[in-house]
Amino acid sequence: MQGGINDIAQGRPIGPALEHLSSMLARGRSAGVPVAIVNLLPWNNGFPASDPLIRELNAGIAAIDATDLAARAST
Repeated sequence: MQGGINDIAQGRPIGPALEHLSSMLARGRSAGVPVAIVNLLPWNNGFPASDPLIRELNAGIAAIDATDLAARAST
């Protein structure tokens, strides 16, 4: 699962994008669907202005992934 680039392109805040990604991951897991969450790739048309936002989003994605891994390890 990858997402958030449209939010960046449209000037939307990163927080809600991360919340939506986390929710999608949780819904997939609860439905028994194998889900992988991945980082955003660089956006050529948005370079260089989008790079800090992509880094921020990717840091949030890493945190979501770490939380998901910890939750699955404890079950």
